[in-house]
Amino acid sequence: MILAAREPLSISQLELLSPKPGLVEGTVTRLGALLLYKDREDPIRLLHATFREFLTSREKAGNFFIRPEHGNQTLTLGCLSFLSNYSVKDDSTLRNPDITSQKTYVYSSKSWVYHCTASYRKLALNGPVLGFAQDTLQHWADSADKWNQLNTLSSLERVLTLSRQNTSVEITEAMVYHGLEV
Repeated sequence: MILAAREPLSISQLELLSPKPGLVEGTVTRLGALLLYKDREDPIRLLHATFREFLTSREKAGNFFIRPEHGNQTLTLGCLSFLSNYSVKDDSTLRNPDITSQKTYVYSSKSWVYHCTASYRKLALNGPVLGFAQDTLQHWADSADKWNQLNTLSSLERVLTLSRQNTSVEITEAMVYHGLEV
């Protein structure tokens, strides 16, 4: 997930996006000598830029090889789950969230489509994206634009493009139907 993130995220943010609670902190602690961060709230950075190149090269990394596409799959699901859970909160909670939730909400709103596009198994994401489109899209778009001045229209356009590429008629229909309500 660290290598796939569009920007450095903290342990706290990654925990909110992770499918397994506690997994991130343990992993980051074991890799501590190779990562730069102060505490759970500090964005994690790689110690050296060439470390990313090493880890993402099958020839160089050997057993340590990492495919960022797998992290994109995990982050897509994490972003959609976080947005779905967060979007059901009332307006007062959305206006006054804790700073980690606020940062994660903004990151997820801006990045879920990117991670979906960069994922190695786009078709496996059709179900979660369709569920998000049917259940959460309208409330998320309203809240994201209202409380965070996030331009959700560009995200919706990218999802429509993605759904057309994957020939997912259901996603296209749900995005158009629920997007028009926005």
